[in-house]
Amino acid sequence: MKTCLCTLVLVGGISLAAVEQPSMSRPAGLDGIAVVQNPVADPLRYYALKRKAHALMEGDRFSEAEPLADELAKTYPIDGDNWLMDARAKRKLGKFNEAAEAYQRAQELLGPGVPGRAQYWHASSLADAGRTVEALDTVQQLVDADHYLHRPSLYEDDAFKALRDQSRFSAISGRIADPRWSRDEGWAHDVDYLVAEVVRVNPDFHDRPLPAAFQRLHGELRDGVSKLSDEQIYVGMSRMLASLNQGHTNLWPFIPASKMAFKVLPLQFYMFPEGTFVVAADTANQDLIGARLVKIEDTPAADVLRKIRAIHAADSGMEIAWFGPMLLTLAQELKGLGIVRSVDRIGVTLRSPSGASVSRTLNTVAFTKPSKLLAAPGREAPIAFRHVDKPHWFEPLPEASAMYVQVNQIADDAGESLEAFGLRLRKALADRNISNLILDLRNNNGGNTFLYVELAKTLIGFSAEAGRTLYVIIGRNVYSAAANFVADLERLASPVFVGEPSAMTGNAYGDESAVVLPYSGIWAGVTGVKWQLGYPYDLRRAVVPQIPVALTAADYFAGRDPVVDTIMSLCSHGSRRRDETSAGQGSARMPD
Repeated sequence: MKTCLCTLVLVGGISLAAVEQPSMSRPAGLDGIAVVQNPVADPLRYYALKRKAHALMEGDRFSEAEPLADELAKTYPIDGDNWLMDARAKRKLGKFNEAAEAYQRAQELLGPGVPGRAQYWHASSLADAGRTVEALDTVQQLVDADHYLHRPSLYEDDAFKALRDQSRFSAISGRIADPRWSRDEGWAHDVDYLVAEVVRVNPDFHDRPLPAAFQRLHGELRDGVSKLSDEQIYVGMSRMLASLNQGHTNLWPFIPASKMAFKVLPLQFYMFPEGTFVVAADTANQDLIGARLVKIEDTPAADVLRKIRAIHAADSGMEIAWFGPMLLTLAQELKGLGIVRSVDRIGVTLRSPSGASVSRTLNTVAFTKPSKLLAAPGREAPIAFRHVDKPHWFEPLPEASAMYVQVNQIADDAGESLEAFGLRLRKALADRNISNLILDLRNNNGGNTFLYVELAKTLIGFSAEAGRTLYVIIGRNVYSAAANFVADLERLASPVFVGEPSAMTGNAYGDESAVVLPYSGIWAGVTGVKWQLGYPYDLRRAVVPQIPVALTAADYFAGRDPVVDTIMSLCSHGSRRRDETSAGQGSARMPD
């Protein structure tokens, strides 16, 4: 079914006046009569053949796997996995025409997207087979109708190198910048292109109009391009996206842009209950570490944060506590908001630990993605701050009959996959002296949801045993795949959550589509998926801990971690206290 989402502009060859957006292709379903009338003659042989074929595929033994996959697809053609396996084997063997047909069959059964990316590889196989027009038609379908999330990478993708000399392919992949554009024409095109990408990929707007507030901000911004500075246009686009109130939908200043050299203050801030403090600085400003931010130029720090919050989309209010301190340093945003006059030199006023007022004009530096919160300088690092740079690690705490586990990214380490880590932890937890597991996710802003399965099994299995308690430390950084992980644990492991509310829940917007604005080169992310890992009516925007514990500036700069200390105190009280704490767990459960 096709629907029409209407706006009222035409620029650079892209019409937003009547953009037709078909819903994502869905498999047609099974012919139940045919399934019943054509049973598999020998189910056990079929199953054994399937396992063998998968093992051969995993070992890259494609020539041996292909005849088995052929037989599987012929024997049980309603299983899309058989067609995916057959298609991949044929593609790896250079049989592109046959591969394309097998991918087409897989897509009809499974749909265009993950796990096998049937439509993507269907298009690639057509291109490699020299069927250029069919390949371009399929890529067009991938982008326009099925809302492909990685559009900017298509042109450089080696899977489509056979199409790079096609002007139509350049347009499909978004490479549509025109060197003849004036400054105003270029920015107007960027504003419209960003709106078109929101319509193309955002799941909320495939079949209904954009919100009135968004459309109003879009019109005002586009009409005002000639009167606004580049920085004000940047802020205007961010404000427009903010009206959607969705996570994973923001401009990305951490990627260089051709028309905007992003600059930041040479300071790293962190928001504590007492205020926003400098926690790291460049060599010339080390003396500012530990100082509290009072104002930027003439604007009080609290007002700067409020202005920043108003122009950024978020899934949860905790997101501003997470990324707001980074945006306090972003010169272009501060200038676009009217807080500073120059992106090169910015005045700040701070309060030193002694109480003295410090005013300093700082030269900005090229944007670099800030690090996670590291241990306070000059202090022995508490356990939670010792290996923040590692994706995952664990350490026994025998004094508390506990295992401390830190997962800082839902990602593989260079030397160990997250799956292998989950299995290794499972072996370590076989020690019967371990009755408490402390999982620290405070520094985890996500990754790949599909990677944590074995780790989740390990934690769920641990929590299912009598006398064992799973504590999960959450906070403002817990986002995206990490929030999905928390949602699965909440539903299946009954953990005791400790710390701050998370920045997202399992019912939330994620999997952003990368967008590159053709004129300015600014990158943005637009959410492309609505995850539903909680119960259907869960409208929470954050997971709230049963045991709320804040990290204060006083604790941090003294080298203390009250969150882990609180859990250690619980562990030391033994099983009676653990049983009391476990009562009332599971805030996502349905009440009686």
